[in-house]
Amino acid sequence: MNFNLYSKFLFVLSILFSFVKNIEAQTYCTPSFPGGVSAITKVQWGTMSNTSSGASLLGFEDFTANADTITGGDLVMAIEGLTNANATDSLYAYFDWKGDGSFADSIDSYFLGVVHNTGNTPAPFTVSLIIAAPADSLPQSAYSLRFRVMKKQGMAPSSCNASGIGQAEDYSILYLPGTKCDSLMNAGTLTLIPPSQNSACDINIVNIGYSTSYGMRWQWESSPFGVNLFQPIIGANFPNYYAPADVYSYKDYRVIATCTDTGSFIVSAPVSVNGPTLYYSSTLLCLGETLLVNFGDPSCVSTIVGPNNLSTTLSFSIPNISFANEGWYVRTTVMSQCVNTFIDSFYVDVSNCADSVWPGDANNDLIVDNADILQLGLAMGNTGYPRLIHDTAYYAQHAYDWATSYNGVNAKHADCDGNGTVLLTDTMAIHSHYGMPHPKTTPAPHAKVSSFPDLYFDIANAPIVTGQNTIPLMLGSATLPMNNFYGIAAKIKISGLTLNTQATVTPVSSWINFPLTFQRNVGNEQDDIALCKTDHQNSSGYGQLCLLHFNLPSGHSGDSIKLQLDDVRLVDASGNVLTDYNIIDLSAMIDDPTSVRSLSTLSYAAVIPNPSGRDATLQINTNEPASVHLTLADATGKQLWENTLPKAQGLQNVNLPGHPTPGMYFIRLDVDGARGQTLKWVKQQ
Repeated sequence: MNFNLYSKFLFVLSILFSFVKNIEAQTYCTPSFPGGVSAITKVQWGTMSNTSSGASLLGFEDFTANADTITGGDLVMAIEGLTNANATDSLYAYFDWKGDGSFADSIDSYFLGVVHNTGNTPAPFTVSLIIAAPADSLPQSAYSLRFRVMKKQGMAPSSCNASGIGQAEDYSILYLPGTKCDSLMNAGTLTLIPPSQNSACDINIVNIGYSTSYGMRWQWESSPFGVNLFQPIIGANFPNYYAPADVYSYKDYRVIATCTDTGSFIVSAPVSVNGPTLYYSSTLLCLGETLLVNFGDPSCVSTIVGPNNLSTTLSFSIPNISFANEGWYVRTTVMSQCVNTFIDSFYVDVSNCADSVWPGDANNDLIVDNADILQLGLAMGNTGYPRLIHDTAYYAQHAYDWATSYNGVNAKHADCDGNGTVLLTDTMAIHSHYGMPHPKTTPAPHAKVSSFPDLYFDIANAPIVTGQNTIPLMLGSATLPMNNFYGIAAKIKISGLTLNTQATVTPVSSWINFPLTFQRNVGNEQDDIALCKTDHQNSSGYGQLCLLHFNLPSGHSGDSIKLQLDDVRLVDASGNVLTDYNIIDLSAMIDDPTSVRSLSTLSYAAVIPNPSGRDATLQINTNEPASVHLTLADATGKQLWENTLPKAQGLQNVNLPGHPTPGMYFIRLDVDGARGQTLKWVKQQ
């Protein structure tokens, strides 16, 4: 014989015998409600749940045969019932902690809450409470415990009530001393029953292997499927959870276990209810959209009745349909897998698509272009309602508004792939649909602005030559910095001659860092670029934004070339379009790189002051005798003034002409006939 097993059997038998003996030995008062019955319909505690009739005529019901074993001093309890028309009920629970056959001790009584019903018919209610046993009353060995739940209309009852309207129910618990929870607790592993993961069916989420130490609190949470936006489920405070059928909402569930003494908590791994028998693409259809029904069960059928009682049937073999008539449609779907029937409605609007998302048009300006990258940078990391179909195909897709907007554009438009989160992967739709308008309308490009600071190409230290060129695109200066800057989109165009290869752009991490960058070649002579932050914080400063790389064919020395900025958009972190800056296009003459003289001869050159008023001085210094030819041109390349200095060595001062109007000018310095340097001069008066 296995004596260890036999000993355990005798121990359990002795506990059960003691439990029954204690129950029999105690005599409790029997409450009554001579005014009538207001029913309790369900009591849940621990792992037990007892359901009783809402039509019961008994003022007191004894369910002490429904005993459950609990460990430790905490008990989570929920009570459901009916409250009479135009009535208020008080709810109490009583625990005989001392086992003396009475609920009269001060530690025995617990107030559960008050329920109001302002309607004309009985209304259901649910209340829940965590019962914490008084520490000094807990025994050190197993014992039986009786408790009573009671509801009474109009006023607080006593444990031995004998008046009014209400109901009382008694239950039993076998109490086992346990260990208190600590940081090593386990939230358990969640399992679906049935395991179909079908949100159209009722599902029990069973928690396996969770800690049974006392002092623990439970809170269930749910999130739309796949987006990690968990919110508490009110009243879901038990280790297990029952998820009712929901054909339209596919969710993730998890439970959080908290130890009240230490404050430590642990979160279970989520479980997904994401395999519905069917789903609909939308409850609102717009022009270009199709009602799509995904049937996981071939036996399911939807019948749709629309305007003029026209009827359409959708099934596994006919899963989608488009509609020509505007109006409300009612659909009835028989769910054979769960023996459920769902009835709902949707609206077809064939005249207005304003609320739809066109994947790739992140800023909703009717075209997919580089400016959409700015909207992605503004909305980066935002989360909201996912589209039911995660599709990047270019058609109008209905989407519910998110909580955030930037400059009047809802962040849902930046969620190009429809998964509910704006990420770098959303740029893929912009690349795929670049240049596509909708609905077949192309918006006008942004006009150039004129203010300060300057946005310009800097050739002061990098003259344009035949062969390879790298020219910085600059924004602002030390005296006129750019304030509250978040991102830029622009079209860079090179004109004057045909390039050997495509121009390219690389961002520069100097005074500002751009985690989100975009470049699209439109022929060899055009680059559509976007550079944007993603931290939702403005930056202020000046310096290089990016480098423009291009290769000029040989044989064009002396020809002119133009670097042009079109359709420029600068935004701040709120998405506001900035206008306080000045766009400067550059026209310059192409040099032969073999004729560009070393800058060692011209050791210093500067305009003082710069920016200047009406008058300014050019200072130059040569390390050896040299003749310097000066040429002043505006940003279009038009020559306004020239001067040749006689051959000399050392520092020279030259007064610049005062007649040019305010603006940006370039001073070219040729040393002994070879290109030496180009200076930028900003004239403010």
